[in-house]
Amino acid sequence: APLASRAARAKDLALPWLTQLVAAEPNHDRALVVLAQIYKKAQQWPEYGQVLLRRADVAAPNLARDLRVEAAEVLSSRLGNSSAARELYASVLEEDPGHAKASAGQVALLEATGDAAGALGVRHTRAKLLPGSALPPVPGAVADACHAELDTPAPCGKPTPQAPSEPPTP
Repeated sequence: APLASRAARAKDLALPWLTQLVAAEPNHDRALVVLAQIYKKAQQWPEYGQVLLRRADVAAPNLARDLRVEAAEVLSSRLGNSSAARELYASVLEEDPGHAKASAGQVALLEATGDAAGALGVRHTRAKLLPGSALPPVPGAVADACHAELDTPAPCGKPTPQAPSEPPTP
């Protein structure tokens, strides 16, 4: 117990120092990383999300997208703000339409609101970028929406077999 209380006090002491450091040097990635760790461990989700977004603002593009996806996950699962999460996912998908976690998060939020056509659109965009063997499975609800929304008699993406107009000649 004494070790745990010392660690808690150390974090309490580190928080103001790190906050001042980031105020003086907004691009100080290590300070932002440690702040994020402190907020996550303390389950201070609003602060954690804000630090993730601050890191994303100064990070390289690939890391920035991953950080925004993580912030979107916090918004939707911890803070119940799915509209802001959808906006973050959309911004990531605008930059990188094939981003797996952003696609999965956006699809999950769209399906949760009953927007099967929107979920299908995200899946379709991502599927166009993947090699054939890496295509994600299409849940039944999305396939049903595809049939209803697109009025297709065949499964989405698969051509309808054409019956020959006349029998083949021998």
